[in-house]
Amino acid sequence: MSLRRNVGGLFIFIIKRLSLYKINHNEEEYLLGERKRLGRYQKEVILPNLLRLLNLKKNETILDLDCGAGLFVKEFLKTGAKAIGADISRALIQAAKNNSTADFYVSSADDLRFLKDKSVDKISLIFAIQNIENVA
Repeated sequence: MSLRRNVGGLFIFIIKRLSLYKINHNEEEYLLGERKRLGRYQKEVILPNLLRLLNLKKNETILDLDCGAGLFVKEFLKTGAKAIGADISRALIQAAKNNSTADFYVSSADDLRFLKDKSVDKISLIFAIQNIENVA
């Protein structure tokens, strides 16, 4: 199912600096460590600007694609929006579920069968586009 069929609104793409991307590590271990290491930067720099750009409204639905451990999903819920998280990593989705009441799904970015048609108003895709194989 394509993103175009599921989204009625806005795409936000912030591309992670490639110098931070390490490819010779165990994937789960690397991703969990990366989320901890970038946590402060995400909270203090990315999040305020992301919330400003998204301008989430109460009861809007946002999908955080490649949500990792769910930091942004947790913050999106505070705005009154309904937030859904999806990530290909089972370990990160489990970490997200342990820290939030939102719905989380293990899924690749190009397979969003868990979404109903036009059920999402906005999508955030932060620090991830360079890791997605089937972008088109």
